[in-house]
Amino acid sequence: MLKTSQANKYSWISFFVLLFIHVLLVVGIFVGDLLIEEIPAISVLYTIAVFYCWVYKKRWITMVTALVCTLLILITVGLSINPLKPDDLDPISAVLSILPLWLITGLIMFSTKAMDALEMARINQHLKVRNKTIQFKKLEKEFHEMLDSMVKSSVMRLSKKGIVETWPKSAEVATGYKAEEIIGQSYEIFFPKGDRELQLPQKFLAHALFNNKSLAEGWIVTKAGGRFWAAASLFAMKDQLGYVSGFTLVVHDLSYRLKNEELKRQNAVLESRRKEMGQFVFVASHDLKEPLRNLKSIALTLDRKLDVAGKDPLIAQLISYLKSESERAEDLITGLTEYANPGWNQNVEQINLAEMVALVITQVNRQFHKTEVKVIGLDTLPHVEAPKAEIKTLFNQLITNAFKFGAVDNILTLSFSSKTLGDKWVIGISDNGQGIVEDAREKIFAPFQIANKSRKNKLGRGLGLAICKKIVENMFGEIWLDSTYNEGCKIVFSLPVNLKSIYAFNEDNAGR
Repeated sequence: MLKTSQANKYSWISFFVLLFIHVLLVVGIFVGDLLIEEIPAISVLYTIAVFYCWVYKKRWITMVTALVCTLLILITVGLSINPLKPDDLDPISAVLSILPLWLITGLIMFSTKAMDALEMARINQHLKVRNKTIQFKKLEKEFHEMLDSMVKSSVMRLSKKGIVETWPKSAEVATGYKAEEIIGQSYEIFFPKGDRELQLPQKFLAHALFNNKSLAEGWIVTKAGGRFWAAASLFAMKDQLGYVSGFTLVVHDLSYRLKNEELKRQNAVLESRRKEMGQFVFVASHDLKEPLRNLKSIALTLDRKLDVAGKDPLIAQLISYLKSESERAEDLITGLTEYANPGWNQNVEQINLAEMVALVITQVNRQFHKTEVKVIGLDTLPHVEAPKAEIKTLFNQLITNAFKFGAVDNILTLSFSSKTLGDKWVIGISDNGQGIVEDAREKIFAPFQIANKSRKNKLGRGLGLAICKKIVENMFGEIWLDSTYNEGCKIVFSLPVNLKSIYAFNEDNAGR
């Protein structure tokens, strides 16, 4: 603050000194003009006073000086007129005295304005360069901080000779070197002995120097003597004049490749075993169904034979039980086959859910013969992109469960809802039945779990919701229960809006 006050003080002193000299110059020209009769010759000297205005660098002083000098010329002309000799009055002399003065004034005003514009342009250019430099440094700092936060990547600055100048935390974690141990050392320390003997560090720098960047993969040596495979990118950093001032080295740990290859191998083994298990379940279910069909056929034959000769009520009840349990066992084996099926269709197509669900309701209703079915909110269901067979199986299982357990007095009310939540569809289906007891809420989506242990629920095989869960999760969605006991059962599930893109992305990554 004190320095600023002193600078202002000296500025005002210099201004008044210049102004005093300027006034003396104008007064001297005025006095000389009065004493000498050659008015135009002396008056032209006023242009010197106007030229003097350059020292102020202010256009208004030039204008004031020109006006004062013009006034003094007119005063001089007026005082030089002889009343006894009016013919001596020469207006041309006055004009010749004033004209050069204002020509010089206009020239100075224009040139001063032009110089101010040039100075302003220079200042603006300087500010732009300064702002860009500040912005670049800020972005560079943010970039380094971002990469430093990535455990697998390390970014460091090297000098033109390959000396380490910065050392991020991620590099310390990867190599074991602390900043005080490595800053000031040559980056050759990261190269194995064989690479150093082949002068690969120098060649790496030279390639980046002439090509602005250099890319390579190789072993990085750690402080403990270990090594890891990494990708190194070396970028030449240039100053404002275009000269290389150093390098930026980006090292990315690629040791995860080995882990990924091992995971791919294990996944391939699991996939092979899953397919083998699926084939085994398919064959086993076929073989198990055969004796069940025979038992069912025997029960039907006995029922017909005994019906002709007359049958005991107990025997009739046992035959009926044998038929129903055979059908239930066959249905259970079918459900187990569906649940264990390893093959999933990924042929995504556009599906009108309202039309599909209406068709499924009609087909399921033929099996149960409900006296009345009320459907609410069917028109709210959207068009989705998904595998058609899987979506139909999903709704068939959910609607079948509603017909089995959701009707009250032989009347079933089905309610549907849908909404978008981010990049997913959220779809709900509810009935007017008893609902799910609290103890069973956490396990209803597990295989062979029956929610309510009542006689009515013996119709269930305990696999319907487990199959639904598997279908939804295979389409990268979620399924959950959203209701309370004695208020009906509402099942909600989510599906990605862009399932086709997700399948394509996973397929591309699986091939890498």
